[in-house]
Amino acid sequence: YKTGGPSAQCLKLRTDAVWENDFNLHESLKDWGSSVVFENWNGAQQSWWIVGGEPNGVETEVWGGNPPAEISNGNITLPLVMNQACITKISDYEAFVTAIPQTVSATTNFAWIFNIRSNTWTRLPNTIEKRTGPACGFLKTSSGRFVVLAGGFQLQTTEIFNLDTQTWSMGPNIGGDTYGGSMVSVKDETELL
Repeated sequence: YKTGGPSAQCLKLRTDAVWENDFNLHESLKDWGSSVVFENWNGAQQSWWIVGGEPNGVETEVWGGNPPAEISNGNITLPLVMNQACITKISDYEAFVTAIPQTVSATTNFAWIFNIRSNTWTRLPNTIEKRTGPACGFLKTSSGRFVVLAGGFQLQTTEIFNLDTQTWSMGPNIGGDTYGGSMVSVKDETELL
């Protein structure tokens, strides 16, 4: 989303360092959006699963190919209406999703794994703390597979979810509030926040 521009517009950076419109979503992401890329989504290469747009809805969009074309419109629905979902890819066919549900009373975030092969949601244990707009990322180490959940509105804490034991534990303090942050894998066992 580009300030002042159409909020459903998805931009790409060309090799000459110029941004250009690549495709337009059905739903605007001006309120919030999260996404994850899969190499292969039921045969479609470089597929982008996008959650967000309508803050009171459960619809998602999947786009893929070059040039991008819509792969799935309305075929993948969220298990609940969510507030500012955080998504990270945890395998070639699974994504971890966490958010505060909007239509269910909750003292923490709910969490799920979505499987793109079977189009199914698996409910996970709730997070330890309630986080609006956290960053999340995936780490695979010699100790196991983990999701790191960091920050959120007025939060400096982190949580770590062990995917093998399905348990949450508190992580280190990040030293500053991080609302709407992102994590990027930069090398083995390291995430950049």
